[in-house]
Amino acid sequence: MRPMKKYITLLLPIIFFAACKNTDGGDEKLATKVTSLQKELDNQKDRQQIVDLAYRFSDAVMRSDSVAFSGVWDDDAVWIIKQPLYSKLVGRENIIKEFLPRMKALDYFINLPANYIINIDGDKASAMFYILEAGQFTAGKRGYYNYAVYKDTLIKKNNAWYFKSRDYHFIYLDNSPMKGIPVVPPFTLLR
Repeated sequence: MRPMKKYITLLLPIIFFAACKNTDGGDEKLATKVTSLQKELDNQKDRQQIVDLAYRFSDAVMRSDSVAFSGVWDDDAVWIIKQPLYSKLVGRENIIKEFLPRMKALDYFINLPANYIINIDGDKASAMFYILEAGQFTAGKRGYYNYAVYKDTLIKKNNAWYFKSRDYHFIYLDNSPMKGIPVVPPFTLLR
């Protein structure tokens, strides 16, 4: 968390308390307002951490970074990719073991999360992230262009969110050869 943001989060209840001190209803009403405000701040913080987790997933995939990719999964996570390219991997170690060979089969790969819906319930959450992907397989120069949706379950441990499961559903898939050429593979940009 950025230092300024941290201070604002800490100061908001104090500012709110000072602004409401002279209202009718006494300290009980004020305490209720402060508690409600803190819950909303916590909820927004959790939502942003979950969005950040999805972005870190995409970044790790595009850079073929197995260390960063490992950091988004819970120990006993499940990663399912539905038909027509079905696969099911159970456990962080198995997910990571399969990750690099899949990425090495591509000349380049782009994974862009777009719209999302997040529902938080304490230290558990569910989410849906719509995805646009494009890439090119090394063998045969076959293309890979699709729209999909991830249906996720998440768990919060030690103030950090992790994917408990990611269930990938294709909406559109096109394996035609890509007409353009990759100029700079994205995974080389940040190495």
